Amino acid sequence: CLFQMDPSRSREVAKRTIGDGPVIVTSDMLKVYNNLGDNVTNSWCWAHVRRYLLKLGTRPKLAKSANEWISKVDWLYHCNNQRMAAGSEREFQLHDSELRRSITLFERLAKSNAKRHKDPEAKKVFTMIADHWDGLALFVEYAAVPMDNNLSEQALRNAVVGRKCYYGSGSCWSGDLAADLFTIFTTLEMNGINPRTWLFEYLAAVAKNGGRAPPEALDFLPWNSPPVNLLSN
Repeated sequence: CLFQMDPSRSREVAKRTIGDGPVIVTSDMLKVYNNLGDNVTNSWCWAHVRRYLLKLGTRPKLAKSANEWISKVDWLYHCNNQRMAAGSEREFQLHDSELRRSITLFERLAKSNAKRHKDPEAKKVFTMIADHWDGLALFVEYAAVPMDNNLSEQALRNAVVGRKCYYGSGSCWSGDLAADLFTIFTTLEMNGINPRTWLFEYLAAVAKNGGRAPPEALDFLPWNSPPVNLLSN
């Protein structure tokens, strides 16, 4: 997990972070994430689609229709979750077939609404879905690609809340240090390692080596850490 500080959310910042290698980027539909380069394939977030539909549902005249569309999104999530949890190839294919049938129907109805819906706000939402359809449907062909960017947004929560609660950082270098530490600690947690235990052991190794990085620093990478560092309460 990588945290990076930058004054801007521009397209150039994203391109610099991503680099030149081929990559699939799962994100919301922020305009700057379009056209990030020939090496980038966009996978758009279904959780954001669901939020737009929930917003439509706050309007009494659209509530019933919006709730039906939210149920359609929830069904796609269910089919994909069942597919990913399949214990055999036959079971996978069964749920995969249902997912493909359901998303094909969703596409047809959504694109029809984009052309014919009489309510301007609803028409705007369905036009957004239609315009981003290739990225929204990408997870069907690439099962390893998530349907949303919720994990990224959850990882950002501590940093975003902390920005207001502990007043951020007083200088660029301390901001960069905070980003580095968020990178390290979140990566550790993703690998089931207790950051407090890891940090204690790493700093003890630094002290033992006279204040310098220990010669066995590679042993402290999350995928090389010993079982003693497993995440605990």
